[in-house]
Amino acid sequence: MADPTDEDFSSLPLEARASHKVWKARLSAYKDLASQFESASTLRVPDALAEYWRNPEKFATYIVDSNVVAQEQALSALLALLDYLQKLPALPKTDKARDAWIPLLAEKGLGSSRASTKAKAQECILTLVAFDVSAQHAVELVEPLLSNKLPRLVASCVECIAKIVECFGLVNIGQLQDFLTHLLEPIPKLSSHADRNVRSQTMNLISQLYKWLGKNLLQEVLLDKLKPIQQRDLDKTFNGYTGSIPPQEQPRLFQWQLQQQRDLAQKDQDGDTLMGNDALLATNASDSAYQQQPQIDPFDLLAATCVLDKLPDNFSERVTSTKWKDRVEVLEELLTTILVPAKKLEYKNQDYNELLRLLAHVIQKDANVQAVTIAATAVHEIGSKLKSNFNRNYASVVFVPLLDRTKEKKQSVSEALNTALDTVALCCGIDVCLEDTITSMKHKTPQVRIESTKFLTRLLTQWQPSSANTRDELLVKLLPELSPVILKIVNDTQQTVRDAGFGALAVLVKLFGEREMSDVFDKLDNLKKKKVNDYLAKVEVKNVGTRVAPTVETVSTKPPARVNSPPTTAKLAPRQSGVPASRKPLSVLPSKRGPSSPLKLDASLNSNILTDANAAKSRLTTRSLTTDSTMASRTSSIAAENEDLKLQKQKWMRERQELFGKITDFQAHIAQLKTENTQLLQQMRQLQASKEEVHLESRAKDTKISKLHTRISVLENELEIKSGLSSSNFGVRSISSQGAPSSHFSMVYPGTPPPRQVSNSAQASSDRSSSEIAHTAAEASQRGLTRFSPRNSGRARSPSESSDDLPGRVTSLQLSSGSKSHALSSNFVNDESWKRAAEVTSLLKARIERMRAKTRGMSAE
Repeated sequence: MADPTDEDFSSLPLEARASHKVWKARLSAYKDLASQFESASTLRVPDALAEYWRNPEKFATYIVDSNVVAQEQALSALLALLDYLQKLPALPKTDKARDAWIPLLAEKGLGSSRASTKAKAQECILTLVAFDVSAQHAVELVEPLLSNKLPRLVASCVECIAKIVECFGLVNIGQLQDFLTHLLEPIPKLSSHADRNVRSQTMNLISQLYKWLGKNLLQEVLLDKLKPIQQRDLDKTFNGYTGSIPPQEQPRLFQWQLQQQRDLAQKDQDGDTLMGNDALLATNASDSAYQQQPQIDPFDLLAATCVLDKLPDNFSERVTSTKWKDRVEVLEELLTTILVPAKKLEYKNQDYNELLRLLAHVIQKDANVQAVTIAATAVHEIGSKLKSNFNRNYASVVFVPLLDRTKEKKQSVSEALNTALDTVALCCGIDVCLEDTITSMKHKTPQVRIESTKFLTRLLTQWQPSSANTRDELLVKLLPELSPVILKIVNDTQQTVRDAGFGALAVLVKLFGEREMSDVFDKLDNLKKKKVNDYLAKVEVKNVGTRVAPTVETVSTKPPARVNSPPTTAKLAPRQSGVPASRKPLSVLPSKRGPSSPLKLDASLNSNILTDANAAKSRLTTRSLTTDSTMASRTSSIAAENEDLKLQKQKWMRERQELFGKITDFQAHIAQLKTENTQLLQQMRQLQASKEEVHLESRAKDTKISKLHTRISVLENELEIKSGLSSSNFGVRSISSQGAPSSHFSMVYPGTPPPRQVSNSAQASSDRSSSEIAHTAAEASQRGLTRFSPRNSGRARSPSESSDDLPGRVTSLQLSSGSKSHALSSNFVNDESWKRAAEVTSLLKARIERMRAKTRGMSAE
């Protein structure tokens, strides 16, 4: 019989062969499919081929073929398909194809034991990434496989992600911070994987991320979590990299970048056709990729820590304790165990006002400088780990106490206070601190004035105007108030105070110019002016020369004069002159008198017009120079205006991001409230159900209690009945009441009540015997074993046999048979019967008491 694998499958349709159970049939189908893609027309796409990317599930079954040879051929066919898509005039939508193919390629292709299959699968993934707008979605599809238990698959997936980052970088990723947080999370665990290849590929991935992010960012969020030996190896790798961060050239371009190149190749900005300038196009594409790479703050990638719920026990009481050791101890605990280990503090739904208020109280009022130093350091830690989330309310709590406590001259305390002040200013901005700083510069304590002036100097060196018009800046508005304070500082009697004032005045002159500070500068003597000039040569400010605050005198509202405009006289256009009315004469000599006659005045005007015309003719040679200067001034003004517009745009973008952040917070809060509402509804339903159950249990207990009451009543009635029967059937009066019988007839039957009057020991013995006989009779009556019971007598008692003639019947019975009476007496009056009767009676009483106690307990519930 022929082998079915040697059968010729070429006669079968392509679809039938692709789904055939024989792997050779599938192999031939994949080969034919690849050849069709390679030879298909790009102008008229056949519907049969277009179905493969419109319905990606069909090809998804090919790339997971169970036969490794057929699977490799299927991957070759997929590569031919992707290459065909790149050659089409317009790239079709491949979103569904990426979602369907990339996870299968990663799991079945990258995890293959065949190197060629693995290489083809990786190339397919990279091509699919090129069809996307960024590498984010592909990495998110591959990343779940990093937790797979198969080391070979994990190592291949890490290698694939590293290759994606190497080829495409982090270009055009929307939420880059969230993406990096998600990407970097499993890397520390992978770096300590048991498999060597996984660890090696993880180090390669970190190296590729370093090329795009730099060491500073990775140090905070990733490198500190690695082993020391791994950090040393990575440092060697980082030092060996000589390229730029991020790279200026992107090794592999997205399809949208290639489309930009094609559009740019057609025409340049002037409309001229560019021919064969591929190097320039590649450079432009790399530059655009670099521009689209957002700047990332490593602080934003750190995990926030909530510290308010970790405060030491009884923190507020201990920090306000009368013992300084308690205060220092709790502050050190707060600083070393809570604030310092945290890299970033949580600000959502957290209120630090109370904590900062306690620290401010220590800073301002505590007499122990060690406690003050620790509290100021704690404020610095909170500010530096909240950054922009350290708002104005927090600053208003701690800023003034920090300034007031700068009176301390101890260096360690002063450094801690100044560091905290700089942190508050950096977090909240200079405008928040200006007014309080100017107030502290008037303080009666010289040390406070010195430190406040130095702090103002540090603020001014970092000052940058945030609005388009510098006259709207708070610092410019406060200049009239600041100038006399600075003047008083530079004229202080103490040298150290004056030196601090000279530095602050030099910074102000550097920022606004000597003209704006003339009311202070002109009142100084030459020696002090020299001091200011010395500081002016050393000082460096962040806001350099391009932005000088204009004043009312220097701002001109007159429109720029046209170059070719005709000359005008003072009489025709008196208000267009730029000379003020109060201008002083340039010479002390009296000016020449004008003509007093109207005729002379007209002649003078005509002569002036001719003179101006001649002067205009003579100035024709300088027209080009004037035009150049005017154009240069216009260009500079346009550049300044553009700069202002850029700053406004940046400000608006920041506000827009803040609004989006607030909207996101509100949406999250709404979702949280909805979740809490759902939980409360569920709790209410559970409480209602439990209430119904309790009600049913209560009704069941009431029913049980009523049954127990009924049972108790029945038992009591039975006890009374049995006691009455025993007393009526077997009870006899004591013979001693009739007379003293002989010892032979002194026996008492069971159930006979004790005699009422018996003396001495005979009475006690008789009482004991009667009680025991009664118990025995009761037990016998309960068990139905009593011989003298009416149930066992065999006949009914006649009326004549009543209890009244009981003594006579007993006497006759005794006289009739003495031996028999003696036997009966010995049978009933034995210790064993008495004990048994007593036990039965006590058990019955105990049972009744228990039932009553149980009834009382149920009633109490």
